[in-house]
Amino acid sequence: MSRRYSSVAHSIERALPGFPFDAILPWRRRAVRAGGATPIGHGDVRVLIGPENSAGQAYAWSRAITSALGESATSLMIRSAGDRWQFPADHVVASADAAHLPWQRAQWRAVGRFTHVILESGRPLFGDDGTAVDAQVRRLMKRGIKVALLWHGSDIRGPHSHAAREAFSPFRVIDSLRVEEIADRVSRNRELANALRIPQFVSTPDLLIDAPEATWLPVVVDCDEWSHAGIAPPFRGQRPVVAHAPSDGPMKGTGLVRPLLRKLHDEGLLEYREAEGLPSTSMRDFFSSADIVLDQFALGSFGVASSEALSAGRLVIGHVSPQTRAVVEAVTGRQLPIVQSTADTLESTLRTIVADPAQFSDVADRGREYARAVHDGRFSAQVLGSFLGVPHDSGSQHGHGTMDECPLGPMEGENG
Repeated sequence: MSRRYSSVAHSIERALPGFPFDAILPWRRRAVRAGGATPIGHGDVRVLIGPENSAGQAYAWSRAITSALGESATSLMIRSAGDRWQFPADHVVASADAAHLPWQRAQWRAVGRFTHVILESGRPLFGDDGTAVDAQVRRLMKRGIKVALLWHGSDIRGPHSHAAREAFSPFRVIDSLRVEEIADRVSRNRELANALRIPQFVSTPDLLIDAPEATWLPVVVDCDEWSHAGIAPPFRGQRPVVAHAPSDGPMKGTGLVRPLLRKLHDEGLLEYREAEGLPSTSMRDFFSSADIVLDQFALGSFGVASSEALSAGRLVIGHVSPQTRAVVEAVTGRQLPIVQSTADTLESTLRTIVADPAQFSDVADRGREYARAVHDGRFSAQVLGSFLGVPHDSGSQHGHGTMDECPLGPMEGENG
């Protein structure tokens, strides 16, 4: 169809919501077939997480809910054409298909059959159907569906406040236009959260600064696969291999550390390997073949890459803020086994490790134990249990309260 004809057709469809267009209009049938509505599981609790699937986490949390809580969970990803990571999800819809009214209507019918929805990054589950996100959420809530918001990073992290508290903040150096775009997005999402007053989750503990009413939902990695890949202990060769994957260079602080690492590589102190643009399926071999993994040096946080490397028994180095470390210890009872270093102390840190790697072997071992205890999915499923109304171990340390009282943050009550 031409764009003009398509616009007229969509106007007619909106004006006649009860008419069986699916059965008589061929382009409607094609659009629904191409995108497909999200499949619904069985049971009294049916959870949908999406549509961002950042770093494959919607899929990982869904699997955790199923395996640890025994409930039905489905992940949705509306994937842009330029996505190079290709993370798995239970239901993947191309953004071009999600733009079609037939798919949007089929998706509304499907989502209406879930009992719980966890909405990622303030994005709509139904494509751009002309309805504001808060209106979409309220419509779901009116149908008795419990909804929570989930934030991953720059969707809720205030760039200006971050730049004020972190000396190596990426928001001090990246293009000012991008900073303002992020700030505008964050402002809209905070307005959304304030308007809805429903439960919120954050995937990294540093985000509790920006969303103090949220609950930390730890990222999930496949500890069995990563542990097996990293079965050989680190520091067996003559020269340690140091790996870094700049998935987003400015956000990870790659530019802060790359010149130093190349210098130390040329000096012969270490072998530096950098992976950029590798698919997610190749990261396991990349990290597991290293002795040391460098993660983030700009945000003061840690995420999926660090958790994967810890699970593989690698020694992980990065800048993790005292606030983030305090949250981890308060919530889990464990110290975060990431070697602390900023960009300006990294050279001395690496030289100390290379001079006597044996003294850091226990840190790598504790990293594997930490990842198994916190990031294999069981812990995250327990965090979600309160929102889902599913009983879990009452002895777990998932308390509530203000951020000053308990860095986990509170879980708000029912939608409404």
